[in-house]
Amino acid sequence: MNALGIPTGPVRRVLLATLVNAIGNGMTLTLFVVYLTKVRGFHIGQATAVLAAMSVVGLACSPLAGTFIDKIGARPLLLVSLPMMAVGVAANGHIRSLASALVIGCWNAVASGGNWSAQSTLMSRMVDGEQRQRMFGINFMILNFGIGAGGLISASIVSLSDPSTFETLYLVDGCSFLLVWGVIMSLRGHGGPSPKRVADDGSAMKQRGWGHVAKDVLLRRYLVAALLLMICGYGNMEAGLSYFVTTTVHLPVSRLGIIMAANTAAIVVAQIFMLKRIEGRSRTGMLVVVSLLWAASWALNASSAFMGVFAATLVLCLGQVVFAVGETIWAPVAPAIINDLADDDVRGRYNSAQAMLWTVAGTLAPMFAGAFLQRGNGFLWISSLVVGCLLAAVVFADLKR
Repeated sequence: MNALGIPTGPVRRVLLATLVNAIGNGMTLTLFVVYLTKVRGFHIGQATAVLAAMSVVGLACSPLAGTFIDKIGARPLLLVSLPMMAVGVAANGHIRSLASALVIGCWNAVASGGNWSAQSTLMSRMVDGEQRQRMFGINFMILNFGIGAGGLISASIVSLSDPSTFETLYLVDGCSFLLVWGVIMSLRGHGGPSPKRVADDGSAMKQRGWGHVAKDVLLRRYLVAALLLMICGYGNMEAGLSYFVTTTVHLPVSRLGIIMAANTAAIVVAQIFMLKRIEGRSRTGMLVVVSLLWAASWALNASSAFMGVFAATLVLCLGQVVFAVGETIWAPVAPAIINDLADDDVRGRYNSAQAMLWTVAGTLAPMFAGAFLQRGNGFLWISSLVVGCLLAAVVFADLKR
């Protein structure tokens, strides 16, 4: 671990928590829409509506989480939210109706509303600015290693003809949150409230809030560009790829774990190399590269529909590798930009603003994907995503100038 430049002690424990949780999440990450439609009999429009409802609730919770983190601390938030996630994720396996899916989904959205921003704030305060980009990259590599391992485990277990396999996977995923809770509990002395602002003479200054965040012009311009890319990248990848693969490409559900494992393997192999390659380069310029890579990934995904099972699996794996290379750039660069813009007294709010990108993308992407996929327009859906990624490249190039 020292060869990677990881400090000893608390940072290692945070990375351990990331690994444990990622293995659990990896077992179920790509399966939720397939689970609702193929196992519980939901229409694709209903399934994507559940995802959209979860995202709306998560969006409402994110600003509150940012304020909580700055005023009370990241660690206290995680100690409350992680047990809630354990209960909610385990309950996913017992969804039987649209009403239960909405209740359980919204519970999980409330519980997870501040997790990402809390973890990012916790880590950003453990390392100095120069180390942040590297630490976020290593954290992302470990995250994806765990997700890939979980995906391979689920591929060997899951069966559309046996709902109990899904119930087992969601139960194990839920238990992983309790293990992470134990790790966070051990981080005494870390993850407290933000330091108060003081003047040069040591006197107290008025504390800043969301009004200060909203006035940051650089932050606003970055968030607009990043949101477009998130919707056309991660958002639609999670909302629609598994459905596209199983209904348009006609691959068995067990291939999803293999396809996602290709993504993970590429991240694990490429992340350290990419961290060295992007050091000293324009961060907005690197996000232009991410946009172009993700456009190419979607184009490869579309081409798989014209192939047999084996060839389609290979091309989809290649598409995930290309997407993964973009991720190895995005993962260290995006949070580093946010935390470099943020002053320490509002760091939780800045990280929550970044987290809201995921939530807004998660709100819009399922509706976007559902509008195309429920009508059988898979190719038009992917074509739109390619165009969206190219537009994001243009916006980031303009931001760089």
